[in-house]
Amino acid sequence: MMIERKLIEQIVTAVLEKLDENDKKKNLFVVNAREQKSIEILEKQWNIIQMSAPVTIPEKTKEAVFLHVSQDLLVKAALGMTDTDESQLFSLFMNRGISITFIPSEELVWLLDSGVQKEMNQNYAAHLVNYKQMLEKFGVQFLSLSEFASTSRSVTRRYEKKLLTEKDVIESKSNEIFIGKKTIVTPLARDSARELAKKIIVIDKKE
Repeated sequence: MMIERKLIEQIVTAVLEKLDENDKKKNLFVVNAREQKSIEILEKQWNIIQMSAPVTIPEKTKEAVFLHVSQDLLVKAALGMTDTDESQLFSLFMNRGISITFIPSEELVWLLDSGVQKEMNQNYAAHLVNYKQMLEKFGVQFLSLSEFASTSRSVTRRYEKKLLTEKDVIESKSNEIFIGKKTIVTPLARDSARELAKKIIVIDKKE
C-alpha cells in the first residue's frame, strides 16, 4: 500500500511540476544581456523578455533587470535623461510602475558595498554613490546577478509551489513550511510533517 502511495505521488508530482514550470514563471524584461550564461540563470526563474524594435512590454510584466549597468546609465537614470535606448527604457519602466534591478558592470561593482577602490578619487566616488542613492529612493535595487537570482528562488520555494511532497517536507530546514492557498499537500507530506513535528502553514499571498 505504501509503495502504491509513493508511486502515485511521484506521478502526480511529475505532472504538476511540468504544468507548474510555465505557470509559476513571471515575465522579466532583461536589458543588455551579453552572455547566454546570464540568460540561462534567469530562465530558471522567469519568462525572459529581451529588448526588440519596436519595444513591446507584455501586460503582465512587473519586473525588469538591467545587466552590466554602466556609469552612463547610472547617471542618466538618476537625472531623468532619456537620450539612449537604455535610459529611455528605464523611464518607460518607471512610468509603468515596473520594479527595476540594476546589476552593475565590473567597473561599478564596488557600488554594491560602497567599498571605494583606493585609487579612486574619494569625492568623485561619493558623487557616484549619491546617484545610486537617488535611484534607490525611486525604488531601484542594486544587486549582483547571483543575489538577484537567489532572492527569487527563495520567494518561489516559499509561496508558489503547486504541490508539497514528502521530499519537500523532509528537506525543509525550517519547522514551519509556508504554502499558498492553492498548493496541494500530498498525504505522505502530511504524514512526514507530523512525524518530524513540522507545521504546514497556509498563507494568502497578495500579488
